[in-house]
Amino acid sequence: MSITCFQLLACLGLAITAKGKNCGLAGEVENGHIDYSEGTEFGAKIVITCNTGHRLVGKCEILCGDKGWMNRLPVCEEVTCNVPPTIADGTFSPNKEVYGYGEVVQYSCQKDLTLSGTKSVSCSDDGTFKPDPPTCIMVQCKDPDVENAEWFDGSRPPY
Repeated sequence: MSITCFQLLACLGLAITAKGKNCGLAGEVENGHIDYSEGTEFGAKIVITCNTGHRLVGKCEILCGDKGWMNRLPVCEEVTCNVPPTIADGTFSPNKEVYGYGEVVQYSCQKDLTLSGTKSVSCSDDGTFKPDPPTCIMVQCKDPDVENAEWFDGSRPPY
């Protein structure tokens, strides 16, 4: 029984000495923000968030312990996108291996085809291009049918 009391007092003593510990500022996170809403005293937790267009690599929460902040600060890396989807009978530019957050790609179609959908897509915060890429289609119009009239001038099929 005396061993249990001794262990309990030792634990309480440790808690009492650590309680006054102040970890201070954890540092800075480039392209991110540290929230010190719980303060910097023993037991407090900081929360790290990244700016738009960046993703967190590491822990988003760190505790203040008896020897200081208990983990290293995470890093906020720029979001990147791989090559956007190719489209049948079309191309895009610029053509690169990796695109940064917000970079825009423009699609175009081969001769005599028309884009159906948006011409531009951009690298979004989840690492994909948005919106969906367009398609290339052949637009053909029928001969105009105007009652009680005859053709006078203009282009001939195909339209």
